[in-house]
Amino acid sequence: MNTALQKSNVKTTLYNLNSLLLIAFGFFLPISVALPNILGVIIVLLWLIQANFRNDIEKIRNNMLIRAILAFLLLHLIGLIWTSDLPTGLHIIAKESILLFLPVFMMAFNRQSAETAIGAFMAAMLISCALSFLMWFQVIPPSHYMTDEGDPIAFMGRISYSPFLTIAIYIALFYLLLDPASGNRKKQFSAMAALFLSINLFMTNGRAGQIIFFVMIGIVIFQYYSKNLLRALTITAIALPVFTFMIYNVSSTFRDRIKLAISEIEHYGDGNNTSVGLRIAFTKNSFEIIQNNPLFGVGTGDFSREYETVNKRNTPTLLATSHPHNMYILEMVQFGVIGLASLLSILYAEIRISLHSNVALQKHFGLTLPILFAVIMLSDCYLLGHFTTMLFIFFSAILYNDYS
Repeated sequence: MNTALQKSNVKTTLYNLNSLLLIAFGFFLPISVALPNILGVIIVLLWLIQANFRNDIEKIRNNMLIRAILAFLLLHLIGLIWTSDLPTGLHIIAKESILLFLPVFMMAFNRQSAETAIGAFMAAMLISCALSFLMWFQVIPPSHYMTDEGDPIAFMGRISYSPFLTIAIYIALFYLLLDPASGNRKKQFSAMAALFLSINLFMTNGRAGQIIFFVMIGIVIFQYYSKNLLRALTITAIALPVFTFMIYNVSSTFRDRIKLAISEIEHYGDGNNTSVGLRIAFTKNSFEIIQNNPLFGVGTGDFSREYETVNKRNTPTLLATSHPHNMYILEMVQFGVIGLASLLSILYAEIRISLHSNVALQKHFGLTLPILFAVIMLSDCYLLGHFTTMLFIFFSAILYNDYS
């Protein structure tokens, strides 16, 4: 009896320790590559020691998001059968395998630790933002992420940082406008945080995060006026152009990036290796590969080899690429329509879970997360990059968990 009690106490202690580690994970997520990896491995090991496998496997079986994630990973494994580039295929699987953190994190989170972990993430983002301002005003020296274009970013590149900022802005707006449990002090702090983070977003050059910022504002308006859709539509139709006009005229960084994008589209046919021009070429050449392999694709990791062949034939003056900077196209090249369906099933599962929730955080943020990822994955492979995949895992474990 004492032995059984001791085992129970040990499991409870390990479970509580895992909750603390998840909070630490949330804090270090925007700051470090190595520390979240280390914490993730420790969380998995502790879960293996203290897990109630019968109950946990039942929770996994009943969670449609976890099923969709496991099917996505299984497709990558099966895709090795017809790949011509096995080493690259194995590399892709190694990168995507961090999605396996998601079900374990779900088992380790409880409602209280989830709220604290969000707070830890927001604290780290505010620290990152403060360092960005200090670099901008040359109070501290620039980090190696501060590129020739002048991005004042402390811990990651702009491709990842701007989506992180937009997610953090949404969280602040959620607590300001959509959380019925937020008190006045929390609302005031959230308002200041949203403004602080928003200014920082348009000081940097991350266009993807800036684009989903406007999408996010529209979502917030519709969520706030959810009982009056006509009012929501009217306010959105007025607010978004006004916001865009104001930011375009106030932020020289945003204005210059928009002008650059327009110029690159206009001069796409000149054969220059510009950001937008390359993306157009990636898309056109990738669809040629898809047309030749519509059902099952070319296999896991075979994108680079197939693309290089098409690129030499169609656009020899442009750079080749290891991925098309579009997650949907990447999955279609590798696995055909099956790959696209598998990726969309992940987003669908998240949306469906959120729509059936009565918990404000799950209902609102749970709907926003897949919509924002659905948009940014049009411009890059954000479920292949380390920082943004970890971001997706972390918040998915919080938002689509069954805390009952």
